[in-house]
Amino acid sequence: MTSEPAPNPFVEQLLEYMHLRRVRPGTMAMKVGVSAPFISAILSGRKAVSEETAGKIADALELDVAQREVLLRAAAISRRYLELPLGAPRSLYEAVHAIVDRASTLQPEQLQAIKLIAQLATNEASNEEREETPVRKMRP
Repeated sequence: MTSEPAPNPFVEQLLEYMHLRRVRPGTMAMKVGVSAPFISAILSGRKAVSEETAGKIADALELDVAQREVLLRAAAISRRYLELPLGAPRSLYEAVHAIVDRASTLQPEQLQAIKLIAQLATNEASNEEREETPVRKMRP
């Protein structure tokens, strides 16, 4: 069973809004003032968008304030998406984004707890790798 890459939250949200507004990628490119290949790279998840570009896309889609906020937040999460492992659940991306957003306000004990969790997860992953590594048995 192969795991599929984690979804890109910005692409998911953008596709939903484009579908609701019946906007095609070529039209989106013209409205935003970028090339069609650039929009294609965004929609395929190969290109992360800056906050400025996400704002231009929101303007082009004529999103209301709440929808715009959802799209901009998804863009921010997706920029971090590229730094996390493929196949990780979307909830991981959201958790990392929440931690990064609040990093300056976390107490030392909270930071220590996060480090401990990361260390435990790393140890667990390396234990699983050792268990899966084939071992050649030698006769005495």
